[in-house]
Amino acid sequence: MFIAADPPPDEFVSRLFVRPSSNIVFGPPQAGKSWAVMALCLDAVMGGGNFMGCEDLYVKPLRDIRDGRPERCLWVFGSEDTRSRVKRRLKILLDSGPHAGRDPPRGAFTIAAPSTSLHLPAGWDWLRQKVDETGATLLVL
Repeated sequence: MFIAADPPPDEFVSRLFVRPSSNIVFGPPQAGKSWAVMALCLDAVMGGGNFMGCEDLYVKPLRDIRDGRPERCLWVFGSEDTRSRVKRRLKILLDSGPHAGRDPPRGAFTIAAPSTSLHLPAGWDWLRQKVDETGATLLVL
């Protein structure tokens, strides 16, 4: 009996991340995890490109592999960050990266803080509602 192999998953970043997936980026404090993930999400919402300048790691936006809808990121920050710090980092990446001089499409990158702990049912309700409101295709917690 012949059993066909499953098709390979859609790549989000060539040779690094696939869709759909959940990924954990970890490392010591101040290692650049948030910067790298924010650069990845920014590349995705801006239409793709080489991840962190590496030609071997290409960001493939959702519209390229599915239905043409734009990529949208929901960046949820907690007690270790502030809205102004997240916005400042985003501005630095926008001003210095491959998309310098361009603004992300309206609603493509949403920054939000939960109104209650995500450990509680009310926190999960808030998160689900925020994902629905923004149409997020990428969620960073």
